Amino acid sequence: MERTFGRNVVEWTLDAEGRPVSARGTLREVFSDLERSSDELRAQRQVVRETGVEGDQGGHLVGHRFMGDQGNANLFAQNRNFNVGAFETLENDYARFVNNGYEVQFSHTLGDFSAAGRPGSLTVEYRAVNPQTGEVFRSYAQTFQNQAGQTYRRQYYPNNPNRP
Repeated sequence: MERTFGRNVVEWTLDAEGRPVSARGTLREVFSDLERSSDELRAQRQVVRETGVEGDQGGHLVGHRFMGDQGNANLFAQNRNFNVGAFETLENDYARFVNNGYEVQFSHTLGDFSAAGRPGSLTVEYRAVNPQTGEVFRSYAQTFQNQAGQTYRRQYYPNNPNRP
């Protein structure tokens, strides 16, 4: 299932239950002040009730600030600490890249599903690309566990963007 939001394009792969397995796409815009609709908030609560464990939130596979309300296709039960920690830091890098003229080509793949459908891991791959030249500014790959204590080291440094 492919959707466009502004100039961002994402393709989700869903399981037989309509839950996300992966998402890949290109981010070219950030919509920082988007409010979630009541339907989106309801869907976030529902995914936790159906597949989550204690300490989970209804997290977005592709940040809300990039794709807005997408409902169940973009939601998974996500450990709260991971959602507002490592994964949010990664999304902040995406936003910095985009706001500084790069586009982010990414792939997010969920894995290690429980019997209830909760993913135990998330593999992230991305490239920040200069859209005029095609030059890759930064590339990155990491597999996170869907649990507290995950880390992501910021990859974009505004004062020294060439720092490794």
